[in-house]
Amino acid sequence: MKNNLIKNFFVVFVVSLIFGSCTKDHIDKNIDSSNETHNEMYMENQFEFKSWDQIDSDLKQKFEKEYKENRIRRVVYEKHYDVIGPIAYLEFLEKKYSLCHSQAHDVGKVIYSEVKDINSSLAICGNKCTNACMHGVVTEAFGSKSIEEVIALSKDFCESGQMNKLHKKGNCMHGLGHAFMIVTGHDIGESIKACDSFGENNLSYYCATGVFMEYRDNLRNTRKKLSASNKQHQEHSHHSHHSHESKMNMDVDISDFYPCDKYNRYPAACYRYMFPLIRSKLKINRTELINRCMNLPDIERRGCFHGLGLMYIVSVSRKPSNITKLCNTGDYEDKVMCVEGVIEKLSDMKESAAFDACNSLDGKLADVCNEAATEKMYRLDKPTMDLYIN
Repeated sequence: MKNNLIKNFFVVFVVSLIFGSCTKDHIDKNIDSSNETHNEMYMENQFEFKSWDQIDSDLKQKFEKEYKENRIRRVVYEKHYDVIGPIAYLEFLEKKYSLCHSQAHDVGKVIYSEVKDINSSLAICGNKCTNACMHGVVTEAFGSKSIEEVIALSKDFCESGQMNKLHKKGNCMHGLGHAFMIVTGHDIGESIKACDSFGENNLSYYCATGVFMEYRDNLRNTRKKLSASNKQHQEHSHHSHHSHESKMNMDVDISDFYPCDKYNRYPAACYRYMFPLIRSKLKINRTELINRCMNLPDIERRGCFHGLGLMYIVSVSRKPSNITKLCNTGDYEDKVMCVEGVIEKLSDMKESAAFDACNSLDGKLADVCNEAATEKMYRLDKPTMDLYIN
């Protein structure tokens, strides 16, 4: 697909950067801060992309209808990219979802597939949907590389160009965790090994959060595809695809807490993303879920409470005092993990609600909460990091 907007407004830029395939040299060049001129040009000219409010009402209705009906959203973003554009997509998502995040991954992927330049793609994304657009860009940019190439390229990537300007290093590591899952064919074990190659527990942990988020998202997407195929009664034409989906579903059924109990070096990284699916599978309420957490070994139990906190972020957002009941079980460290699970993310999305929740707590737990609300996600100097690693 040719991007007419990019072609019309930035022809010199496009001619100098477009390439046939995403080579290592190209990625090296475009994660380097020496590419500042091109990046600044994109940032200064983002207004050339239409906002959601500027889109024709009939086109809006057509897009929204297709967005609702087609559960494979990337297809919809690709189809309307030239006439609606990435800025409008992101504004639409932020209006539709008060806690927008994973909904924007595919927007980032489509942006990179169109622009074919990391820094420029990151400039377009900005911090929309709590940085999820950036995660999609990184996944798309590195997804066709080998694991060795991604590890080599990532050493400087997080401290260069637009990534360094716009995002915390821990957030960048999260994006690389997504990419590792793509290049390993969604192999959790190999992806965790790649995360461990960074050699620092805090960086490896945040990388692992991307691994488990990608696992969750891929599981959801494959289930959506299977559901759509079943409705069309076309199983025979998707045999190999269905085999992959069936394997994923069987993997999840290995144990009640899979994959968090098997890949348990970073329990919190897993439970924070898998908890809603685990609860759905077990068909149990919050009290029963807490009891199941209490029966886990120490580090895994704390990871479980961390996931519990994040899962009820909407409840705390709507009524901040709910945190007192939510994070009131287990020992002090369990409560800390629960508080950080909900507050760090909530503060990214709705800071006032996060601080209101902290005001409902007392003593040391209130101090932990206020620090989490102030520092938000991806702290490299988090004093509680030892609780996150097995």
